[in-house]
Amino acid sequence: MSNYLSIDDRWQPGAGSRKDKVSHLGALLAGIAAFVSLFRVGIGAATDSLDGSWTAVLSWAFSEGAQFGKDIVFTYGPLGFLIPIANYHPQTFGLYFAAQVMLGVVWAMLVARFALRLPTIVQMALGLLLVCWAPIVIIDVGWYLMFVLAAVFAHEDAKKTQIGTQLFGFVALFALSVIALTKFTFLLLWLTFIGHQVLQLLLARRPVAAVLAGATAILLLLALWTAAGQNLSSLLPFFLYGLEISRSYGASMGYMPGLATDLAGLAILALAAVCVAPLLSRGESLARRALALFLLLTLALTWKAGYTRADAHVCIFFGAASLIAVVAAVLRRSATPRPGLGQPAAAGLASSAGLLLTYSLLGGVVPVLNNTWEFAGLSLRHLFNPDSVRRLYQAGWDSGARRFDLPATRERIGNESVDLLMHEQGVVLLNGFNYSPRPVFQGYGAYSTPLARLNESKLLGASAPRYLLFKLQAIDEHLPGMEDPLAQLAALRSYAPVGYEKSYLLLERTGSVPALEAPPAPAWREASFGEEIPVTQTAAQILFFRIELSLVGKLYAAFFREPAARLDVVDGEGAIHSYRVTRSLGDAGALVSPLLADNVDYLNWYSRQRELRPRSLRFVAQTPALQRLFAPRLSYALQVVELPRKDLSQLPESLHRSVFYPGFSHLPRNPRSPAAIEMIQNLGEDALFMHAPSSIEFLLPAGRWRAEGKFGLRADSYAAGVCPQADGTLLRAYRGAAPAGANSTLLFSRQIDPLHVEADRGAQPFALPPFDSDGKTPVTFEFSGGTAPSATTECDWTFIGPLRFEPEREAP
Repeated sequence: MSNYLSIDDRWQPGAGSRKDKVSHLGALLAGIAAFVSLFRVGIGAATDSLDGSWTAVLSWAFSEGAQFGKDIVFTYGPLGFLIPIANYHPQTFGLYFAAQVMLGVVWAMLVARFALRLPTIVQMALGLLLVCWAPIVIIDVGWYLMFVLAAVFAHEDAKKTQIGTQLFGFVALFALSVIALTKFTFLLLWLTFIGHQVLQLLLARRPVAAVLAGATAILLLLALWTAAGQNLSSLLPFFLYGLEISRSYGASMGYMPGLATDLAGLAILALAAVCVAPLLSRGESLARRALALFLLLTLALTWKAGYTRADAHVCIFFGAASLIAVVAAVLRRSATPRPGLGQPAAAGLASSAGLLLTYSLLGGVVPVLNNTWEFAGLSLRHLFNPDSVRRLYQAGWDSGARRFDLPATRERIGNESVDLLMHEQGVVLLNGFNYSPRPVFQGYGAYSTPLARLNESKLLGASAPRYLLFKLQAIDEHLPGMEDPLAQLAALRSYAPVGYEKSYLLLERTGSVPALEAPPAPAWREASFGEEIPVTQTAAQILFFRIELSLVGKLYAAFFREPAARLDVVDGEGAIHSYRVTRSLGDAGALVSPLLADNVDYLNWYSRQRELRPRSLRFVAQTPALQRLFAPRLSYALQVVELPRKDLSQLPESLHRSVFYPGFSHLPRNPRSPAAIEMIQNLGEDALFMHAPSSIEFLLPAGRWRAEGKFGLRADSYAAGVCPQADGTLLRAYRGAAPAGANSTLLFSRQIDPLHVEADRGAQPFALPPFDSDGKTPVTFEFSGGTAPSATTECDWTFIGPLRFEPEREAP
């Protein structure tokens, strides 16, 4: 039997028969099911979400002609905005929609042709299987399977010279080349696919066709690269930085699942390997073995895609491995007279287990299916009317622009260039700012020292943006100082706060500073895991470290993921703050003293109000069981760094108010509270947290005034089961100093109890009646537990703001 047989004659009816027509109908239905499983019209506009922000930046980069590998360094390429679940962007939606249709059609063609080798009942089962896998097909799995099926047909068509076959191959190659420029992983798979295709032609004794196929593929990829607005000179840097990202991704983004998840993945991997292994047997030709090796390589890539960051990403592997097992089992039956039932049983078991685990991890069968049908239904309804979905998503874009509008920031920066640290770039794009990103534009994405140096060079160089929107935040329990560490330090050293709005701190460039250098060799010390490392309290300090893996650890990292190391920071009171640290960034250095967790910490430190300086540090493994995966000794160095600071009294009033009292028209005085008074975000709005009993005063110029603002209790104070003893709070406003006395004049009073009264939840607007100020007597706002003698202030997490005073104008 020929090793290039495309269908199994024993499974198919005679040509032209009624059964043959039914078989073609079954293949068509399988192709339609494939299209339904993959085609999506994207999701709404990005706001401040992490994933939504990077997809929005990829659309922005394409529309602006930014060069990947130079201006943008990311795991996705210049066509990365074409992923099925990309967020809407006005400038790229038309191309995005057309690409989704094209990729969906090619995927359907590949599946339909593959289904022709199957009995009708199995065709129906294949279509149903693809629909069941739809939640994951749209997240890389469908694209992996496109490469797999294209490789199958490259093997089967190697000896064919018909124009139709060549046209089919070119259409598939075009789609795969588009996918290759969306994500670096697929570029590596594309290169392997081209090598496989050339090898198949050589084994079929068609050397000229092999050369033409390889040349056509390379020229097509280069044409798409330039059509995407890229210079050919950017391609090599894109490839090299892609390798660097791949090399260091696991060190920063690896995620340890439960043992059961690892064991389940190994079981499905074994089942898929059982299905592919017979294609490598001695009885098979070199061409079939080459195809089997391509299937195994794809299987390995999906394993790493799922099990490096082994949270819900494992579902990518479950889906891809299960479907690869099905493909391998079908291939074996098509070419072997008596294949037995082992492979079909293994493929069926892999698919059943993979589906069960996937739906379990994603939230349950019914919720996942409901969400999938709703998403697929939306896409199919708009398939022939893309303008309707554009209008729908544009309305969401406009709504997001209103919600995240930063008018004070816009007034300050005008058309000057601006970047955002760390990963909420969607807000910059919604505001239409003159965006000038760092190459590795999301903070956590600077996985290694070379990548961190790229971002540092941007902020310290001539093309540095004049302004930065700064929101210190970390993902995955990372040490905050290790999120884009060198860019973060460049921002703190060469920029200064000039405003604050909706939790975003605006920094303006003040001058240039030299790049940070690693400590000299004599400054390095050795320590063991768990050993206490003292930290002096006198200056800001950067921590450098080098942690090596043991031999067992290197093997574990190669097959699964890199084990996580943590840093325990012991503060002056003995409290332990535990963070994850990234080995590949140890040589870059990270700010560790003061220990800054967010913008509030930074502003309090910058203005010398409050700071947290560590007393000691110690490195530990994430769990004791992982300790043997690390080398027994590590090295570290602590280096002093000069960071600018100012006394609160040195800040201009406008800056003081903007930064510490956002939304307040006047600067308060004499704040009193048993807890730290600080700005917070409550249900998306800026507010001043001042735990009752508390008070704050405002001294206004002489004249007649009116005021309006908002107050309330933080939303988490009345969440179910948090503070069952809470009884609300009372806000009073009066003319006179706190505490209220006989000479005070009450202007406003309201009691709220959001735990028991739903209308009292959220920010409650209020307005003071017009009042006179003599320029000497303050207006005071005072929170208390209430008017009853037994009122308690426990869980009275009160806030006020924004608050504005305006001169009262007399009626004409």
